[in-house]
Amino acid sequence: MNAFTLPDTATRTQHLSSEPEVFTRIYDPDCNMAGWQRTLSDDIQAYTAALTAKPPLNLQVKSILTVEEVPELLTKALPEHPGRAVLIEDIQLLVDMFCCLFELKRAGLRLALLDKPMCPRFHVDHIPCRLVTSWCGVATQWHPQPLASLTGQPVTEPEQLKSGDVALIKGDGWYNNSGHGLVHRSPVPLAGQPRLFMSLDFAD
Repeated sequence: MNAFTLPDTATRTQHLSSEPEVFTRIYDPDCNMAGWQRTLSDDIQAYTAALTAKPPLNLQVKSILTVEEVPELLTKALPEHPGRAVLIEDIQLLVDMFCCLFELKRAGLRLALLDKPMCPRFHVDHIPCRLVTSWCGVATQWHPQPLASLTGQPVTEPEQLKSGDVALIKGDGWYNNSGHGLVHRSPVPLAGQPRLFMSLDFAD
């Protein structure tokens, strides 16, 4: 981690960009979120449309894996529709980027099709950093204010990622970031619009 330290009262910032290089900003001491804003390919949108038209029961994938192990695992786990291979390639790319950025041999992957929010309350993760993305359905909401402010005076409406956006969320477990992890939550999916969600965590 960066040897430069910030005082506990320092403001944290969020960086959003259409370029994936924004992920490197997560190493800035004052940054607690780096988000890549992108548009999904037609193939991925076609796959998620087919997947959510008749959702499989209990689509939940949890694994600690290397980049090379992604295709075999997800080919077995995901239903066959046109565009599946492109989605798997996208997931493998994100795992590769995550592992390269943090010099990891493996990542903890969770992929799920959700019709209920996983974490509906605003909260902070007590981990160093997590990657989150949604390929369809409502995406993660976040607040620029620290968690303590949400129990005091009223705050502004939360910000929200879009389907396809990929965000690195810094938690309280990051070096010198205690009390300044990104405040975020999983919103309630809209009726009839399940959310295809993935998170990546440190595994090494």
